[in-house]
Amino acid sequence: MLRYSVRYELKPGVILHGPTDLDIGEHDNITRLRMRNIWDRDKVGNRYVSGIQFDTELNADSIEDAISASRTMIDTLATHMSLLTSVSLPTAQPLVAVDIDPEHTDHEYLQFIYPPLPPLSRGSILPPKMIDFVNHFENLGSREDRESIARALIHYRKGLRATDSLDGFLDFWIGLEALNRPLATKLNTQRRTLTPIKTFLESHIENGEELFSAAKNLRNDFVHGSANVQAMMSVAQELLSPLRFALLNAVLFLTGTPRTKGMSSDPIPWWDAIAVRLSTVLHKDGDSRLGIGEEPPCFDVVFEETEPVTDKKSGDTTLRISYRLYERLAPNVSHKEFAWKFLGRRIKLEGTEMKRG
Repeated sequence: MLRYSVRYELKPGVILHGPTDLDIGEHDNITRLRMRNIWDRDKVGNRYVSGIQFDTELNADSIEDAISASRTMIDTLATHMSLLTSVSLPTAQPLVAVDIDPEHTDHEYLQFIYPPLPPLSRGSILPPKMIDFVNHFENLGSREDRESIARALIHYRKGLRATDSLDGFLDFWIGLEALNRPLATKLNTQRRTLTPIKTFLESHIENGEELFSAAKNLRNDFVHGSANVQAMMSVAQELLSPLRFALLNAVLFLTGTPRTKGMSSDPIPWWDAIAVRLSTVLHKDGDSRLGIGEEPPCFDVVFEETEPVTDKKSGDTTLRISYRLYERLAPNVSHKEFAWKFLGRRIKLEGTEMKRG
């Protein structure tokens, strides 16, 4: 394993009364974790706390594994903070990941740059398709059936927003259970058990019998605490996509609505960020640190211009993002040429023009 430093940012957060070093022993190969407030200024110069910065050091097989392992730890800490403060917190975003192994002179480096963009719509829908679904829904004969489907749709939406595979699984399963009554009516089965859901999955979903058995078992394991959380999360990750499609198809079946292209697309969670991924290799001469003082190496980003322009006919959005990078590296550290990658699902990047100031 190699040694890495990973920095995350949580905005908005809660206010810490001073920097905090957590003595966590060696948890999932993480050997050091430091938290501190992020201070920003408003337009008239007043300082305020806008979030929390997390700096971790850990051992991992690759830089991607280091990012993933530190994310798990920081998500856990954010959950603990929510419990202690009753504040709902967002998902932390990675800023910098770098190989800090003392045996190396060349160090892999990643930085994630988040442009200050206004909210950009992703995905598209034709209004007639929306109207068609509403008409099918409103024309259902029973008010109770409409209420059951409406409740299932709430859990479908919550499942798409979940940041945890087990949370997403539970929302999709609860959505299916909410459809038990209307499925019983349409399939002419008994209502008091899960027979309607089982019958629908077996008759309308590929490998539906296996899906029902696995999903029911996982649900029971969660409710009765008969399996460890990591094992349940692993199973939930495998069941997440097929269960989502099962819930989607059940709603379409009950409302008589035809499938549209967007329904088959991979879901985009609300926390899926639009970012520029910058990668390079840092070269160090001598034995000193890579960054300045106790700070990890990084490049300060100053945005000069961000212009999103959306074509009214196609819906495509062109982004013009201008910014300067300022090195925050130790004097004996240099870097190789940057490689850039634009991150953001269902966003078409027609071209990039990168300039370094």
